[in-house]
Amino acid sequence: MGKLKPPIYKPAINEIYVTKNKTKSRSYIRRTKKLLLEKKFPCVIINGLGSAVQNAKSVADAVKKELHDQVSLEQEDSIVKVYEEVLSNNKDQIPKISQTEKPSISIQIRLLSNVRNKI
Repeated sequence: MGKLKPPIYKPAINEIYVTKNKTKSRSYIRRTKKLLLEKKFPCVIINGLGSAVQNAKSVADAVKKELHDQVSLEQEDSIVKVYEEVLSNNKDQIPKISQTEKPSISIQIRLLSNVRNKI
C-alpha cells in the first residue's frame, strides 16, 4: 500500500509554510526578513501544520528577536481535517480514505510603523 502525494499548492509570495525537518529554521528567518525589509511586504504569514506548529512559532519568535521587537505577531490557531487516500498494490481493491485532525497555526508578522528606516 502507498499514499498518494498531496496536490501541489502554490502559496502567495508573502506566505511561508514551515515544515518539520526539510528546511532549516535559519532559512525561514532570512526569507521572512527579506520579504519585510527588502521586498517591503506589509506582512508575512508563517504557517505550520501538525508537528511543524512549534517550528512556526520558533521562526516567528526568532524574527521578532532579530528585528529588536519592531514587529507585531498575530497568531491564529485551528484544527484542520486531513484526508489521506491509501492505495493498495492490488489494482482491483478500492482505495481507503482516512481522516485525521491536526493542529494548525498561522502567524502574521507586521513591521511596526516607520521601522524600515531604523533597521
